[in-house]
Amino acid sequence: MSHGEITPLHVMSAFETEPSQLDFVIPGFLAGTVGCLYAPGGAGKSFLALEIAMSVAGVDFLGLGTHRTGRTLYLALEDPDVILRRRLHAIGSHLSLAQRESVAERLEILPLVGVFFDLLSGTTASWLQRRAEDVRLVIVDTLSRAQSGDESNNGEMAKLLRALEHIGASTGAAVLFLHHVNKSSGRERNGDQFSVRGASALLDNARFGAAITYIDDDTDGRRIRYSVSKHNYAAPIVPLHFLRHEGGVLLPAPPPQEQDAVQSDKPKAPSIRRANPFGSPYLAAKNGEIHDW
Repeated sequence: MSHGEITPLHVMSAFETEPSQLDFVIPGFLAGTVGCLYAPGGAGKSFLALEIAMSVAGVDFLGLGTHRTGRTLYLALEDPDVILRRRLHAIGSHLSLAQRESVAERLEILPLVGVFFDLLSGTTASWLQRRAEDVRLVIVDTLSRAQSGDESNNGEMAKLLRALEHIGASTGAAVLFLHHVNKSSGRERNGDQFSVRGASALLDNARFGAAITYIDDDTDGRRIRYSVSKHNYAAPIVPLHFLRHEGGVLLPAPPPQEQDAVQSDKPKAPSIRRANPFGSPYLAAKNGEIHDW
């Protein structure tokens, strides 16, 4: 779009016309905008992102809340095909045949390890824009492998965020990129906005930010906390907790103090083959239907 093609906002119309409801892909994350999911290495952000993609595609593992389903595109720039297949197989063990078919119809995963991919290149950005047409959520895993710039350079990262914003605004897809935290935040298990590695523009320019952190009293690393640290257009969002099951599958769990009260006299390890112990995954009936998970 050239500057001459920009249509001014009709101010009087905005005064007089009731605005439409905001369209959140997941709670706090507005369709057509850019967001960041960040965590220390090995905390499970790729697995969580894959389950977020499945939730948007129609089978909710995570209890994220009310949102509309649709096609999802997952760009796997970090993990090879064999690892992606193992993760999908582990998740599939919790699904019925109908649920597997629903996810397979709406979730597209592109293994891109070893493929040149640079969102600072106009060619790559244009390719992704075309692939994102009619897609509700695009996940870029991870940002460091998706661009050639210096992630500590605010100017270069602001340019990168503009490229992602253009893709989101032109297609209506939410674009979620995965990123790491800096070393000190990783050691201190800090999930605030200042813990993101590299330039401040990465989260300053994004409209949504969510962190994964380990629980302080969790000695075996099975419990993680998902918290939305930045959202510009929604009410405060309560953090969620997940337990890591066989194969790395993350399923909802109550906060640690509730877990201790409910299961004080039960074995710590959950059943590895059962579905979500706090509610079976929900199969969306059709593309675009709104559900309160």
